[in-house]
Amino acid sequence: MPLQETQRRAYMQLAGLSEQQIEETIGSHVVPEHLIRVTDLSQSAVDSVRAAIRQLSTDVAIITAKYNTLAQRTSGDPRQTLDEAEQAADRAVLEELMTDVYIFVTPVGETQNRSTVIDAILAGKLRLPTLGRGGYHVVSDTLQVHGNTAVLTSTIEMNAAGRISELTSTAITDQAAGTYQLSNTYVLQNDRWQLTAGHMSRVPSG
Repeated sequence: MPLQETQRRAYMQLAGLSEQQIEETIGSHVVPEHLIRVTDLSQSAVDSVRAAIRQLSTDVAIITAKYNTLAQRTSGDPRQTLDEAEQAADRAVLEELMTDVYIFVTPVGETQNRSTVIDAILAGKLRLPTLGRGGYHVVSDTLQVHGNTAVLTSTIEMNAAGRISELTSTAITDQAAGTYQLSNTYVLQNDRWQLTAGHMSRVPSG
């Protein structure tokens, strides 16, 4: 149950997002030619997988931007400003985009499940000034496709106003701004691609 196009446009308008900012946020999902050759998939099949995963990434980014914007406007939990039906609809979309067993390993080594990650998104916990350059920007990425599994590795520049401790239950005080390596794994289940695992590591400065 991806976002409908009217929802995408409405959420982008609310967050003040342009198409270019979305592109900078989700990246290109580049599938190098040498990686296509080692798969059993045709170019058209790989292109189809890439398009599906880019759409998944887009929907997650747009919903994240919506709640990030509301959190900054209210200086609090954006869930207090929306009715329950709207929140439930957004949660349902995110749940469809992730498997039941989805896990995410944070930069400080904490493992979070699907429910925890979605709660963090809907609470607008990561206070980014914007998406795209100056906020959350994919510098480079590579998508590998292996049958019903795909892995996206990305280098990200992030400028967050909050601290890493806001994303976890640990008392870490490092600023969240910096360069990160992100790895996302996707699986094809019931004729749709879903995010099943993610891991983000901070790149040491200097």
